[in-house]
Amino acid sequence: MFTRSPTHREVRRSGAAGRRGSRDPRGARSEQLAAKRTRRWAASLIGLSSNLGCLQVLGSVEVSEDDPSVSVNGVLPSSACSDAGQSAGPCKAVDCQPGQYRCQGGLLQTCRSVAKGWEVETQCASAALCDDVAARCQVPLCAPQEYQCLESGELVVCNADRNGFQHVAQCESGAFCSSVRGQEGCQETACTAGEQRCNGPQVEQCRADRMGFDPLPPACASAPLCRSDQPGRARCEPPTCQAGTFACNGRELQRCNDQSSGWTVMARCISPPLCNAGLQRCDAVACEPGQQRCTGSVLERCNATQSGYSTVVDCVNPALCDTRVSACLTTPAPTPQPPPPPPDVTGTAPYTFVDAPKPSLLGLNLAALRVPAEWSDVDTRPWVDASGQALGPSLVISTDAARFATTFDIPGVRFAATTLAPLDVASRLAELDLSARCTKGAADGYDDDLYTGARQDWINCGATGARTSVVAAVPRDNPTFVTVVMVVAIGPRDDIARENVWQSFVVAKE
Repeated sequence: MFTRSPTHREVRRSGAAGRRGSRDPRGARSEQLAAKRTRRWAASLIGLSSNLGCLQVLGSVEVSEDDPSVSVNGVLPSSACSDAGQSAGPCKAVDCQPGQYRCQGGLLQTCRSVAKGWEVETQCASAALCDDVAARCQVPLCAPQEYQCLESGELVVCNADRNGFQHVAQCESGAFCSSVRGQEGCQETACTAGEQRCNGPQVEQCRADRMGFDPLPPACASAPLCRSDQPGRARCEPPTCQAGTFACNGRELQRCNDQSSGWTVMARCISPPLCNAGLQRCDAVACEPGQQRCTGSVLERCNATQSGYSTVVDCVNPALCDTRVSACLTTPAPTPQPPPPPPDVTGTAPYTFVDAPKPSLLGLNLAALRVPAEWSDVDTRPWVDASGQALGPSLVISTDAARFATTFDIPGVRFAATTLAPLDVASRLAELDLSARCTKGAADGYDDDLYTGARQDWINCGATGARTSVVAAVPRDNPTFVTVVMVVAIGPRDDIARENVWQSFVVAKE
């Protein structure tokens, strides 16, 4: 387990005092936070070390999503260890079996394989509606702030769990109870004979004796689809879509809300062809803008949507196709010399830690971050999406920032934050899918005194076999922005650098 000196973790908000008041950089809360983070990430590092140790004993392992010999959370199942002749040590049985489900708050998670561990299946409307036994989200019984009048005259409202109603008021009778939006409560006079209203999803009509309301079936598909925008009249609007279904609107991945009254944007993909409603996700890009390749004699270039390659020209002879130019060669290109070996980035000398620069954009700034002084190459260009829109501040620090951003062969850190939608950690974490250059490792929740979110580990990254950890998190007390921190580690001193990053990063809103 790594230890550290007291941190200066101070939250700066509105340019004044911290989140719970000004506190001493060497105070007890800082030390508690440091210990909490150290324990959590030391356990993760021990898992990674155990994972690498077992792989070395087993020799060459071909990774498959359903391969029971692949580790989860840095631990191999007991069967894999037995096959390798291991009876003790870092290899032990895991508690995640493929096909298992569990609820973590409102998140329904599944264990797809021991290689992937727990992954989010879907987000339920509330924690109470998450059913790990039935492996699904229960259908909400009511909509948020949905009021209903009972025959007895009791006014009730949908509870926070959306699995029932709770008492609001007791009116003289049903004729004196109003559940009309903006007029919820007990009325001073009874209803008028023939008057119609919406009571939840049901259209009702006042009786001739004015003593109550009778339903006019059938009920609407949901409460928001029952409309009473004309005095004394009510009607059902047709559903906009089927609740829970996904669709693509251009590059936006949308989900029909639980009331079937409209669409909610779940993610914004790089381009429309990469929006996959069937799999409820944004597909990974097939190539980078401007990237070229030769398929036999055909020179191809990445298309505008990054969903595949388009033909530029057929050079007839494969030897005349050269990706370094946009046309066919007249004579074959000379055989390129192999690139020089990359510089050694696995030094063992301890790092000296310093405060990182503090970029700011769109009302956000990096208030604190400790990084090795040896990581001297800095890139503070803003975080932008595929269209070039600025999302917020960004910071890349490494011995070679450009190489770090493209190869994953050297240690370094990338920080970014945004106040723009989507403000959910799952979408932002999915945008940093490294499966094209790394092997997916353990996934877990992330939780500390300031932030809550999710973490994804990656192993075997780049030519050096680096280990990469990506965290996406939102503030615990005011989730108005998302911050993303990615650290690449190669040697033991990089693991210490990662611990300094986890323990020190603080984002502030101006």
